Amino acid sequence: KITEKDVEQNLGLASHDIISKLLENTIHRQLTEVTATLKQLEDAGVQARVIASQLIELFRSNPAAYADHLSLLDSLLMVANSPLPSVKLLAILGGYAAQANKSAAQVASYERATVVAEAPIKELEKAATTPRPRIENVSADAPAQSASASRQRSSGTFDKDSFMKSAREKSVALASLLEKCGFEAKKGSLAIYARTTFYKKKLDTPKYQQLIHQALNTCGCHDWEITTYPTAKPSDNKHISAITAIMGGGEEVAVVE
Repeated sequence: KITEKDVEQNLGLASHDIISKLLENTIHRQLTEVTATLKQLEDAGVQARVIASQLIELFRSNPAAYADHLSLLDSLLMVANSPLPSVKLLAILGGYAAQANKSAAQVASYERATVVAEAPIKELEKAATTPRPRIENVSADAPAQSASASRQRSSGTFDKDSFMKSAREKSVALASLLEKCGFEAKKGSLAIYARTTFYKKKLDTPKYQQLIHQALNTCGCHDWEITTYPTAKPSDNKHISAITAIMGGGEEVAVVE
């Protein structure tokens, strides 16, 4: 009698149970189990493209069950075209599993909602009718001055190596993306030149924005303002920058004689 296991072995597939376990461990942020399962499948001779294909098929068979994790499905589609599929699969699953269960913004939003819901109605009415302190002599430049003061309080020295190390610890996928970018740090702000609109949109997602802020905080650059650009970093040489602008962009290349 030919069993399902016999078919899977003949076709070089991983067992359905192992693939299901791998997906469940990934979406439940069990990084150690994810890496161990990938190693087990690699030792068994199952190719990374096959594993990705089986995971995609698992999504397709029950999309409602994984509706909150469709971004993972989108990433898995890139494994088939990767020149290093095993590394790509590890980066995708490992990066997804390493994420926090809830972002800091989600937690803060939930806590604020809980406080408001539990507050007595009389206290809320009292707070609403309490006169606010009057602010005298507020000039039009006050918001800018306040923002500037905030940046001064949170200023630190941007160190690219420390920043990239921290980013890699938080997300391998983010670090791989940042390695393609150029950086320009000023007091209280960081400009990231993503080179393409596609990379800029990836960096602008809430998930990556939060991880970039966390990496900056680790380097001592607290509450820095982050700005992304879809272009290459301008050259520090004013003459080269002017020529680049006339010719429609590009990247500075060092010529070795």
